[in-house]
Amino acid sequence: MRKAFLFLTLLSLLMLSACYFVDKEIYEVDPVAGDPAIVTVVSNLDTLPQAPVGDSLEVFYSVNVENGELFFMEALLSDEILYTSDSIEGSFYVYPFQSAGIDSLFLDFYHSSNTNTLADKIGYEARITSRSYAIDFGEEAGK
Repeated sequence: MRKAFLFLTLLSLLMLSACYFVDKEIYEVDPVAGDPAIVTVVSNLDTLPQAPVGDSLEVFYSVNVENGELFFMEALLSDEILYTSDSIEGSFYVYPFQSAGIDSLFLDFYHSSNTNTLADKIGYEARITSRSYAIDFGEEAGK
């Protein structure tokens, strides 16, 4: 009898601490998008129609994202990633062996989209601002 009383007491204590939530309603929320991000990109290649590589070319960039934040940037040349960073300012080098002739260098900046969705709030939704620059590797250079 003592074991049965102890068992029932423990069982009732376990049931008291349990919490049940039963709500069959469906709640919908329409996220209200904020102001779109305004992205300003400045590079030392902005004024050059075809930047010559020579023995090497240092590329400087600076990005400003208003109404949002920068996640990261990628520099792509011939569909290969040359450089990645999560900094708003930086520099990297382009070398003559990386391509030949005139090729395009792409700077892709991934930043917040300000749609106020759950994915945007936790950083899984991004917009891309891309800049492209013509780079002259010369005729003798080769990949």
